[in-house]
Amino acid sequence: MSIRVLLFWIFVVALAIYAWKDWFISLCGLIVLMAILEHPDMPRSIMGVQGLNLWNILMAAILAGWFIQRRAEGIVWDMPRFITVLLILYLIVIIVGFFRAVFDRSFIEDYPLANMISEEFINTLKWVIPGILVYDGVRNYQRLRLVIFAILLLYTLFAMQVIISVPIRVLWEGKGLSTHARLKIEKRMGYQPVDMSTIMAGASWTILGTMIVIKKWRYRIFIIGAAVITAIAQAVTGGRAGYAAWVGVGLLLCMLRWRWYLLLTPIIPIVFAAVFPAATARITQGLSQMSPSGHTHINEYKLTSGRSIAWPMVIEKIEKAPMLGYGRLAMRRTGLTYYLWENLGENFPHPHNIYLEWLLDNGIIGFIPVLIFFTIVVVYSTRLFVDKANPWYALTGCMCFSLVVAQLIAGLGSQHFYPTEGTVGMWCAIFLMFRVYFERQRAQGQTRLPVKQFHYARVHQSSR
Repeated sequence: MSIRVLLFWIFVVALAIYAWKDWFISLCGLIVLMAILEHPDMPRSIMGVQGLNLWNILMAAILAGWFIQRRAEGIVWDMPRFITVLLILYLIVIIVGFFRAVFDRSFIEDYPLANMISEEFINTLKWVIPGILVYDGVRNYQRLRLVIFAILLLYTLFAMQVIISVPIRVLWEGKGLSTHARLKIEKRMGYQPVDMSTIMAGASWTILGTMIVIKKWRYRIFIIGAAVITAIAQAVTGGRAGYAAWVGVGLLLCMLRWRWYLLLTPIIPIVFAAVFPAATARITQGLSQMSPSGHTHINEYKLTSGRSIAWPMVIEKIEKAPMLGYGRLAMRRTGLTYYLWENLGENFPHPHNIYLEWLLDNGIIGFIPVLIFFTIVVVYSTRLFVDKANPWYALTGCMCFSLVVAQLIAGLGSQHFYPTEGTVGMWCAIFLMFRVYFERQRAQGQTRLPVKQFHYARVHQSSR
């Protein structure tokens, strides 16, 4: 056992024990641990038992501590009914899609049922649990600051690992962003480079957003530096969908609140192209292809990394079952993955498009509650972000907006609506945003939700 793994064990055991005293502190530690959870050195199971691993043990200890302590504190579940209904519908869509795949395992016969239950069902649902606990636990400003710090630390550790995995010099080397270089991220971190590109796209703006609550410039310099480092980490991933997400999120944030940043928009592309030529070449790959006749044209195959071949076939399948789709893993179970590999040599285990995948799996009926849910998330986080009265409201809105919108934009070329380990921070930000948004409504007298601990905590703190 390496020293790194031993320290991981000690840290997890300490958090599991401490959860019986303060489950929320251990929850924040659990969120931070997501930064190294997928590292190749981290143990996946204990004594070969599937599902018995340190993360699950820690999660169980936190849940036990939460259940006991919240009853002692007299806390009640106070999420508004319409959000609860949307979450339940979201859950039902995932469950129905999973069981459809269980009872029709065409083209996935070699996928052991036990592994399928673990990966496509249990592991899909468990990544949302930390976010639900965040919503139930943040009842005062101290806990609000703690969970924000935990999320920021998670993304900072992600950025540090990316830069260690792929040196910054690849951004100006001719072949620096080759597939070989980018796959170092997966090898050393355990996360896919395209996923990390999306994560970093939202994280860099989230970190920059902390300047809303930090007013002293000597501290703001460190924040700007951390945001720049995170943006550079995003650049070395080579994920073009992530690049688009970074630009899209930044422009939207500037239009909503930081309008003076828009003055820099003509300068940033020029500086970026001059300093990071390899990243620029990656962005423009396929946009200007020379034909044998000497004319330039757009190479859709290179521009979309082969997705232009798969997407029309996916859309054709969706049109055959538009309302209900085919259930979980539809890309594989309908034979599309097999066909693309056998006939075209293209490996597409999923459509590489968040919207097409969900429609293919769950149809329009399954897409409606998810669409409504994320629309509400974006609208609520926008309202918090533009709030000038309370900087902590604005920071929470900025965090949620950045992470979610980055996911939705990058979803045009990758990502999933199914919760994954890479989206734990995003789900925590979503539920934190719900808590803050509804407490803001309560403080303004716009809702009759019970338990006013959050608002009273603020008054108590301000009177000291």
